[in-house]
Amino acid sequence: MSDVELFRAIRGNVWQTFQVLGWILAGGWFNSFADSESLAGM
Repeated sequence: MSDVELFRAIRGNVWQTFQVLGWILAGGWFNSFADSESLAGM
């Protein structure tokens, strides 16, 4: 395995991890925002 292949594999894993974390954080932020909006509307 060359250094370039290793770098690409690591970069791919890091990118996937950030995407998953981003989805979780965005989902949690959106849910809390929606909850506060619905509470404010009541």
